Amino acid sequence: MIRGLSFDLWNTLIENKHYTSQRVAILERYLKDAGYHHSNAKIEFSYLNGIRVNIISDIERTIRHIPLEERIDRILQDLHVILPSETTNALMIDFEEIILLEPPILKNGVYNTLKTIVDRWKLPITLISDTGITPGRILKEMLAHHDVLKYFQATIFSDETGRNKPDAKPFQLAIQSLQCSADQIIHTGDLLHTDVIGAQTAGMKAIWFRPDFKLSPNSFNPDYIIDNFAEILPIIEGLT
Repeated sequence: MIRGLSFDLWNTLIENKHYTSQRVAILERYLKDAGYHHSNAKIEFSYLNGIRVNIISDIERTIRHIPLEERIDRILQDLHVILPSETTNALMIDFEEIILLEPPILKNGVYNTLKTIVDRWKLPITLISDTGITPGRILKEMLAHHDVLKYFQATIFSDETGRNKPDAKPFQLAIQSLQCSADQIIHTGDLLHTDVIGAQTAGMKAIWFRPDFKLSPNSFNPDYIIDNFAEILPIIEGLT
């Protein structure tokens, strides 16, 4: 029997949206104001190199949440730029808050499905999300903008826990927040190597929200596969 649910955020509840061009433009403005003049191509290269600091082979560095401060330091080092701390802090805030000016949209069926889960079955829901540049406090504002934050009993973000999925910590925190045993929880996410593996290792059931119906789970073994968010409802119906 299912007594609680957890969900991934990006490409599960909301559509992926990239803000590279906007953040590169912000960075270029800050550099010019500080008297530095780099080509747009160089700024973009350094930005991408710094932002992707966690995409390396060392599994420990992959699971550890990389704070935005560390990413910005890497960008500025690559550009051979030194900015006052107050300027760096302002740059960081602008990087974080751009999502509120151009928020991503909910995936089809998310609002009505979450509402049904809470209204029909009274099941508690927790959010488990890795964060890159945008911290949890801003993502919660974005979810409130879409009127879905109210459906979550708890939100667990990697910038607050210090660990990315599939590390055990975010899943253990979800289990604690839902106040039931792991085998009574079902987690839904779009990434096999973080959502499915992390949830199953923690003892939960896992739904793979397949990004493309042509994809195969290969060596992974999700408990369920869905191609539309609303397909979660009959799964829950059968488990309650």
